[in-house]
Amino acid sequence: LHLHINPDAADAKRVQIVLSAIAAEIEGLIDAKLLASPGKLVKSLRGARR
Repeated sequence: LHLHINPDAADAKRVQIVLSAIAAEIEGLIDAKLLASPGKLVKSLRGARR
């Protein structure tokens, strides 16, 4: 994976948009996994409270 980043503002903005899109996608995958196993989620929440 090669990112050629030019120092001009438009490119920096574009890179930021791409990175935040990737981050949002990863968060979505994590949320989906947690929702797929609500029992585990509840257990981990209870464990965190103690």
